[in-house]
Amino acid sequence: MVDIAPENIAMLNFLLKGEYKVNVALLGKNASGLAASDGSPDLTLQDIRLSALDTYGVCWQLVSG
Repeated sequence: MVDIAPENIAMLNFLLKGEYKVNVALLGKNASGLAASDGSPDLTLQDIRLSALDTYGVCWQLVSG
């Protein structure tokens, strides 16, 4: 999960933590590294308004390995 809003992270973590392993990153550039270190994620949730590395860039990095 990538988001800069703590309230979004807290809510989604609460909703998902019972069923899924949840990893959190505050920046897109951290998300791709986090996902790569933990294997291929089943699902990524990202804030569309990421600035340092946009959502599409993160997706591209996850797909290209």
